[in-house]
Amino acid sequence: MILTLNAGATGLIDEIGERIPKDIAPTKKYGTDYVILPYQPNPVAVMTQLGMDMYQIYDKDRDGALLREMPVMKGIRNVKDMQLGMCITGTALLDYWVAYTADKFKMPFAGGTTAVSQIGYAPYLQTGQLKGLMGGMKGAADYELLIDAKEKGTAGLDALSLAHIMVIGLIVVANIMMFWLKYL
Repeated sequence: MILTLNAGATGLIDEIGERIPKDIAPTKKYGTDYVILPYQPNPVAVMTQLGMDMYQIYDKDRDGALLREMPVMKGIRNVKDMQLGMCITGTALLDYWVAYTADKFKMPFAGGTTAVSQIGYAPYLQTGQLKGLMGGMKGAADYELLIDAKEKGTAGLDALSLAHIMVIGLIVVANIMMFWLKYL
């Protein structure tokens, strides 16, 4: 199941939905191997309901098809019936997923965050509350290397490395200029 709890990310979900059958996983079939759920407001209510009876909040997919009738949903009533959940976010939503879904309903969970947020999730890894964590652009590039599919993470890492080199260069130039102005 693919879903977003951030209204601003619905376009990204649409893009992923279009890419799955084309180039991400061409052998996977919508409704049989994956499903995309519609945006729902109030993340805490959604996470809690997913742990009890997900059909009370998601009875249809984003296109209006009945979820219960899809092969991919066979045997799934709530998150306890799922093997792994994952939240990829640049916000604090991963904290909520851990607290309101993973811990509360004993669902194995993994996450993907910005690099600056990654260190804050180390305790979740140490306690086993997160089964894995992909941190920042480097984590995305490492994941792409593992699955042999270099895409935006790898390309972004190149741009990020260049930006870091440029910042270091500017610091060196600024220090040379300060030294020069001070002793001339």
